[in-house]
Amino acid sequence: MVAGYASTLFLMIGIILLATGWRSHFFPGIGRHIFWLMLLVFIIVIKLPLWIDPFPANEGPIIHAAVVMLLVASSVGLYKGRRETAIGYEALCVLMLALVWASLRSLYAHDPMFHWVSPEADAPLLCGFLSSVFASSYRQQFAQLSWGCALASLLLALQQYSGALIGSAQWWDELCTAIAAGIVCTAGIKAWQRILSWLNGALFYKNRGSS
Repeated sequence: MVAGYASTLFLMIGIILLATGWRSHFFPGIGRHIFWLMLLVFIIVIKLPLWIDPFPANEGPIIHAAVVMLLVASSVGLYKGRRETAIGYEALCVLMLALVWASLRSLYAHDPMFHWVSPEADAPLLCGFLSSVFASSYRQQFAQLSWGCALASLLLALQQYSGALIGSAQWWDELCTAIAAGIVCTAGIKAWQRILSWLNGALFYKNRGSS
């Protein structure tokens, strides 16, 4: 698959979802006009070569300005929903996702033979599934995966002494795949919970009526 294809596809789907009511799930407390203005600025920034070198003395990873905007936006969304968030727990989840993501990518860098789906998709899919277990809301999931993906790339670059591009087309593909997998798993879990709740209610009324 051409690098950037998945992220472009998921971005189009994401804009449609955000325009049809999902904005409050990811960015609560942010006005509609401010949100769409920031999204427009984000789309413009992501097209520009605005790279930031956090380690200028070494040949380390560099990060794109759009990634910094994404991390700040996800953190703000998480802070707005702080009633359902414990900072220590979120930090632990992010660290776990980053370690799993970086470890799997490091393993495939040495031996990509034994993979489940593909060496590029296994880590995002697994971490997306784990985030659906760790998080109770979509905004938590979004923040965990955004920070987890960035920290995983940072850890992997420092481990391999390589100049990774945190914000390349491949990096966005991995992040979008993880977020999509997480949303699908979370939606499946919530649907299953509603089905069980409905079955329990139906059985309760049936037993009550027969008693």
